Amino acid sequence: MPTTKFISKPNVRPNLAVFLILLFLFIFLVVKATNQPLFWADEGMWNYIGWLWSNGIPPYAGAFENKSPGIFYLYLFSNYFFGTTPYFVRILAAAALSLTGYLVFDLGKRFFGLLAGAISILFYSYLVLSNSCGFELSKTEPFMIMFVALAFWIYRPDIRKSAILSGLALGIAVCFKQIALTDMVALSIWMLASSTTIKEGVIHIGYLLIGFFLTSILVVFPVFLSGATFAQYYDSVWQSLITSRFSDTHFSGYFMQEWGRWLPLFTCSLLLIILRQGRLLFVWLMMDIAGVCASGNYFPHQFRQLIPTMALCAGCGLSAFTNARKPMLCFGVSFVVIAASVWVGSLYPILPQPKKIVEAWAEMGSWIKNNTTTNDFVYAYEGASAFHTYAMRRSSSKYYNTWFTEGKESVILADLNRNTPKFIIVGRKEPEWLADYIRINKYQAVSRLSQYRLFAKHITNMRYPGILINIPRLSSRPHPRQEQGGTAAQDRWQ
Repeated sequence: MPTTKFISKPNVRPNLAVFLILLFLFIFLVVKATNQPLFWADEGMWNYIGWLWSNGIPPYAGAFENKSPGIFYLYLFSNYFFGTTPYFVRILAAAALSLTGYLVFDLGKRFFGLLAGAISILFYSYLVLSNSCGFELSKTEPFMIMFVALAFWIYRPDIRKSAILSGLALGIAVCFKQIALTDMVALSIWMLASSTTIKEGVIHIGYLLIGFFLTSILVVFPVFLSGATFAQYYDSVWQSLITSRFSDTHFSGYFMQEWGRWLPLFTCSLLLIILRQGRLLFVWLMMDIAGVCASGNYFPHQFRQLIPTMALCAGCGLSAFTNARKPMLCFGVSFVVIAASVWVGSLYPILPQPKKIVEAWAEMGSWIKNNTTTNDFVYAYEGASAFHTYAMRRSSSKYYNTWFTEGKESVILADLNRNTPKFIIVGRKEPEWLADYIRINKYQAVSRLSQYRLFAKHITNMRYPGILINIPRLSSRPHPRQEQGGTAAQDRWQ
């Protein structure tokens, strides 16, 4: 029978069935992680920051990025031990998602029994495997949700020190993604509601904060030791988050596409409202929904924050509503819910990044690496991309991601004049200020690959990637790698 107080001890030993489910989940995710050898957009951008850090240039000093430093540590280790590869962090993400699955199962079991845990891990596995939250595995969310779930899993109302451990876990979660602060609010409410007195709950929250700030300091301090300033860190991680604006265009365009696919599971979660002992779980879910809404940009990967809580609430709500006495009925309804979610998702499919874009980053970036020296600068004016990861050359300005260049035009121009780029890459149409810089400094567009144009200041008789522009005297010649049977990304040279 479900209990009204969440005081059961965490179980660190999964039974054989749960272990096999998690093993299958991990193997499937590893296969998915290794299926694409090229970097996706954010992976390439974060790997570049990790590469800079491995060469003595810390995050936020060499590249402006609004993520907290947790993900940069992973790419720092990846570059230091394995070089330029996307696989290390992807496999870690697969392990994090698999471990989170066990935490979801055990939390459901401790609240409402074995059936609730089983239905919860069923929903969780579906959400993780269905690509309902995007194709890129190694985003910040898999690591954030693992440590958030760990914080709730560790906590016991009858042991004060468990609140410190929960705070440590939440501190790490925030160091992967700031929006985990909403889970901090949820756990604080959880502590107040679970404690015998309000005073005891406040004491637990105090312990929670101690653990949280201790972890935050320990994670951020090495960034400062390696040369970044507090102003650079605050401007990138917190100021950019505070000043971001809600986008009506994104809301109207993505509302049904993203939120619609969650409605079947959310309907099951609503059953917790009528169950007194399930309301703490529902509060956690609502805080996660608030976290997703806070960004204002409804990108699929941001919805991964909901996976543990939505699976947990839907599983517990459904199993408790059937009284846990009719497991076959519960499983049957669960598969109907999953089928409904699949149907809604088919109406609004999520597509991976176009292959030609990902290949263009690899081809043009690798070409730049082979035709520049380590002292040369390049400038790729584009959103999240992997140009700098493949080029392994410093950007002339830390403001190269078009998401963060608004209002920084004068700073970028000063950087370009100080760190003159040998090549400039522009996606689609360059802004007026960059077009003026290109014209005044006599850069010429020499080639085009996919949607990207390559500008060079000094045109030579080298083999440029892609389709030649404004160079009629140069004949189109195959790249030498073609003679060696290169990859599709390497073979498209003219």
